[in-house]
Amino acid sequence: MKEAECLSTVQNGTGRVISVDADELIEAKPRTKKSDFVMKFATIAAAVAFVAVVSGFFIMNNNGVQTLASQEGTNETLQSEVSSDEPSDATESSQQEENTENNTVNADNILSSVLIQDMTMLDENTILAIAENNYLLIDSNSHKIIKEISRDGVKHVQKIDNGFVMIDVNPDTASYDVYDVKGNPTKHVDIPKKPLEAEKAELASYKSIPVIDPFLLCVSTDGEKVVYHGDNGFCTNSIDLDNETVIQPAEDFNGGYEEFYKMTRPVLYKDDVVYGSVVKYNREQEKHEIYYGSIDLKTGKWTVYYKMQDKEQIFSGWYLFAENSFLIVDAGADSRYTDGKLPYYVIGDTEMKEFVCEEGRESVRAFISGNAKYIVTQSEYWNEAGEPLPSALKLYDIETGEILLTKEYAHDLQTAYIDEATRTLYAVCGTQFSTMNF
Repeated sequence: MKEAECLSTVQNGTGRVISVDADELIEAKPRTKKSDFVMKFATIAAAVAFVAVVSGFFIMNNNGVQTLASQEGTNETLQSEVSSDEPSDATESSQQEENTENNTVNADNILSSVLIQDMTMLDENTILAIAENNYLLIDSNSHKIIKEISRDGVKHVQKIDNGFVMIDVNPDTASYDVYDVKGNPTKHVDIPKKPLEAEKAELASYKSIPVIDPFLLCVSTDGEKVVYHGDNGFCTNSIDLDNETVIQPAEDFNGGYEEFYKMTRPVLYKDDVVYGSVVKYNREQEKHEIYYGSIDLKTGKWTVYYKMQDKEQIFSGWYLFAENSFLIVDAGADSRYTDGKLPYYVIGDTEMKEFVCEEGRESVRAFISGNAKYIVTQSEYWNEAGEPLPSALKLYDIETGEILLTKEYAHDLQTAYIDEATRTLYAVCGTQFSTMNF
């Protein structure tokens, strides 16, 4: 194991870069009690409520096309560690001048106090992170914030090959913007809208509704096409929305009481195939069943890889940074000790695979690398008095099952990204941003 570099948490906004010796990356020892704990999603409660309201509206207004985009989420107030390493006035002034000149904010002043909710790599030197109030582009080497984009309104963010896309899901302003890897906007597309009926407009805070459901719109990895549920059904279109092709007509969605597959949460659109959560109505049990599957947009053929168990979901957090592999976690395991199994799928395979963690509860909070070479997990422990103990982070080699590194943190693992090429783990625990080589 190699050296790990951490940016510690502080209250006054001044961080410090710490080198952690490999000996400090220790094995997590079993505790005397593994009792109740609640999985902490770093989503915003307001966004969740907004999704529930507007998705419900789409169910009633889009020819029976139902959306299952709601997610569980809690708001956490994370206390920061106090640091006595305060910069002098001269140093602080010099940093401010440098930051203003280069349009760069020093991570020592900002990143240490930011709660990062999700992140991915745009290129070998640039991290795209989602914080509470901003979208951040971070230099992966210096940990400096290169650019901040205001997080106004409710938006979904998707990664594409040469940048990222922000989707505005507000009914009145529904649209999306394409950005390059430097955070420069390259395209803006307005989603067509229609006015609400008078009686419905009286009850709503908005006066129009998109003809395309922005919550379930997914941009292709090459940034050239989109797929969505809309007034005409399940469709694909150009990025400019000027060449719609209907894959499943709206009349096929007649309330959910026929046996058909339906994409209820697209998570990746690549090479004319869309992957995500698929629903099928079970006539005998009179209920909908959720699967992980895909649809070939050229042939209309469905492929189902895995049936979701109770509380399981494709894990990519609230935001969407899917690559070439998918991990399914037991997101509802609050007081249950799970079996430690992590189903995962790699694009190109014909079936799901399964990784078994060292401990059962690790299957609740986990992240997989882009091509499924590594998995990072977290285990949370409590002592006999019911007090939380440090959370144990583990990084596995999926092929061999070897634990490549372990480390304990005072706060839960919020998000992680594993760079396979450089064998680097980026992890956020509480507000502590860490870089670990393995």
